[in-house]
Amino acid sequence: MKTEAPIHTLDRSDEQRRRWWNAPPTVLAHIVLVVPIAMYLWSQSVPGIDIVLWFFAVAATGLCGLLWLLWFANWVWKRTPRSPAWRWAIAPAMVVAAVLLGVADVPVKMRFERDRGEFDAITEDLDPAGSFDQWAELEVPERIGSFEILGGSRVGRGVILYEGTGELMDDAGFAYLPDGPDDRLANGGFESPSFRSLGGDWYAWTASW
Repeated sequence: MKTEAPIHTLDRSDEQRRRWWNAPPTVLAHIVLVVPIAMYLWSQSVPGIDIVLWFFAVAATGLCGLLWLLWFANWVWKRTPRSPAWRWAIAPAMVVAAVLLGVADVPVKMRFERDRGEFDAITEDLDPAGSFDQWAELEVPERIGSFEILGGSRVGRGVILYEGTGELMDDAGFAYLPDGPDDRLANGGFESPSFRSLGGDWYAWTASW
């Protein structure tokens, strides 16, 4: 008697494992997240902040976060056996690491360090000029390294450079201060300056005007 060959069918667990939305995020999903994170870090690579790039980076990261939550909730509801749960921690760790790097000024320090030689050339053999009460104008190139420079001033041995991105409605830039930040730098057009060290005698600054 002739018998028919058995028909093999996928059981439910095999079928679920074939669906990406029932499994933890893959390498591709994390590569997608790298894009808004890179945008966020670049927005932090100036002495102020690139607010437009920052906005799109935060919005895109927030959207990814919402999708991650929905994906995670679905995975919990339809969890499959032997599913590598540790992969769920990668995306949050990437976001936290990016925020910590931004808070620590790592992006702007790394970008400035790449161009430090060109900044040092501006102050090399520069005689003191100007005072706290009367800054002296300094002629500077339109770009120093990868940064757009709007103008510069000399205050004694120090140099104040204005960078093109700014910080929201305030000014931002770089300062060469061999004697360190001084409260006497503050004036009517340079209000409440805040300085962050970039190493050596260089600082990133933000100030109101």
